[in-house]
Amino acid sequence: MQQQGLHARKKRRFQTTTDSRHGLPVAPNVLDRQFTVTAPDTTWVTDITYLWTREGWLYLAVILDLFSRRVVGWSMSESITRQLTLDALEAALGQRTPPLACCITPIAGASTRAATTRRSWTRTASSAA
Repeated sequence: MQQQGLHARKKRRFQTTTDSRHGLPVAPNVLDRQFTVTAPDTTWVTDITYLWTREGWLYLAVILDLFSRRVVGWSMSESITRQLTLDALEAALGQRTPPLACCITPIAGASTRAATTRRSWTRTASSAA
């Protein structure tokens, strides 16, 4: 292997990104697995994922319109913060103008502090309308 310049790849260390052992409020499941929507911009779903890059972990927050199944907003950051989710929402509101009754399922995880983020999202959405 050395003569051909081959070498083993080291296994990356597993990184835990979610801490489910907390006393923070958990957002209710208002969607209840009803993924069929009859009109655009009535239901948005959200998630955060992480990507490994040569420079380290990069976190990606995405908002999808459940009707069109298209990304309506996204944001990237080197850390999972409340601002990451708010930036994704601002990007979505820059592309679309949902009614105030639009159902936005919160991004899961203690890192987003669900109740605080929900209040901020409500203010952001109200000011955009």
